Amino acid sequence: HTYVHTQRLPHSMALLMTLWAAGHMGSVGGNEVTFATPTTTGHSTSARRDPSLLAFASATAATSSLLVTGVVGGADTWVVSSDGGDTWTPASEAIVSAGGAFYVPTAAVAPDDDTTTPQSGANHGAVPGASGSGKPTIKGNVVGVEAGYVRNVTAGPWTSLAPELYSVGDEGAIEIAAGTVGEASTWAALPHPTALLAWSSGGVAHLGGDSYLATPWVWYHDTPFYSPSGKLTLTCCNGSVVAYRTDDCGKSWVLVGEIANRQSLIAAGFPSEEGPNENDVVLLKDGKTILCVFRRDGGDGVPSHTHVPYVFATSTDRGVTWSLASAPAMMLSARPRAVVLPNGALVVSGGRPALNLWISPSGTPAGPWKKYDIPTLHNSLVAPVNQFCDAFENATVALGWYQSSCYTQLGVLSSDTGVVCYEKQGATSGGGHAVPPECVFAGSSIFCMRFTVTPQLAT
Repeated sequence: HTYVHTQRLPHSMALLMTLWAAGHMGSVGGNEVTFATPTTTGHSTSARRDPSLLAFASATAATSSLLVTGVVGGADTWVVSSDGGDTWTPASEAIVSAGGAFYVPTAAVAPDDDTTTPQSGANHGAVPGASGSGKPTIKGNVVGVEAGYVRNVTAGPWTSLAPELYSVGDEGAIEIAAGTVGEASTWAALPHPTALLAWSSGGVAHLGGDSYLATPWVWYHDTPFYSPSGKLTLTCCNGSVVAYRTDDCGKSWVLVGEIANRQSLIAAGFPSEEGPNENDVVLLKDGKTILCVFRRDGGDGVPSHTHVPYVFATSTDRGVTWSLASAPAMMLSARPRAVVLPNGALVVSGGRPALNLWISPSGTPAGPWKKYDIPTLHNSLVAPVNQFCDAFENATVALGWYQSSCYTQLGVLSSDTGVVCYEKQGATSGGGHAVPPECVFAGSSIFCMRFTVTPQLAT
């Protein structure tokens, strides 16, 4: 199939999956949705380990190639599959050394001298011009941040390090060509110095040809967030989401627009304590409309710590201007992921307090949407030893604890099949209440579940 060149990959393509035998079935909008039995990439001793993925779609999901975070010999590392996630083997030393090609380290040039300091993030998909090498000081979260700000605050511009190039070789093996790297890329300056520039909290959409759109989360240094009492709060939040576009396959990235900031979000009728932050971006099936799904409050906002629905932002001018609308009330609240299957179906995953998958078979943000509770599906398809606690099925804020970070990854495996990857843990990622003793276990595991959206035949 196509999608065999990581740096030209349309957004995140996928991740791992499960046995091809179908498990749970449902229907929405004249389409049948089936789910396969989840598989795991291993049990980690880490209390929390959010999934990362890289996948290459194929003519059939069973022959797609996948690279995902896993466990080998008790150690957190990377595993690969050449059969759509049915079986897993350790990734090559070259892939492990490159860190999975999910990082986007850049050298940020300080405005007052010639020194450079790596400070950037990661992306769950393949970013043209992105590097898999180097050690960034920020990985899409607060790592490398002191008192709420990065050590070397700057508006840019940035130059990314040269990337490793991934491809699929013989028998579906994911490879890195030894000694081969792509060209470094440049990223235009932001309008203000930023305290955070996180690609891992955003997305990348392929717009066709050599054009891509990237939507990192930024936190401008010159507009700090003040609490209601007037005291400066350095932990949360003043998010903005911006749009970068490249028309030369990642050699140069131009800042084309701001999707939203905290002030504009409030002005548009969307109260927000965090400001827009974690997001994903896709090109819809019409080939013209770009959809960015972003978080506005997912439990970290001060002082209320509320969970509210995502916001849908759409653009029809290649990311220059954006229109905002609320996602369905059931679609909340942290780190949304999104893909469009080649058959046009639009899929979003995420959650908190619940862990969910939402599918719009029509491929439009207007829906209709169908919600699938991942723990409920998971528990119906796996052995008891691998199940979530029953209480975490269809979780609500009233539950007060989570058995997952609710951070997911989505990918495309074939024309009608995608995969959702998620984490199961024995310690809470928030919520304020203690996890019941019967639901506590050491470490965490990543699971992935394949889903297929098939039009139903008229009878």
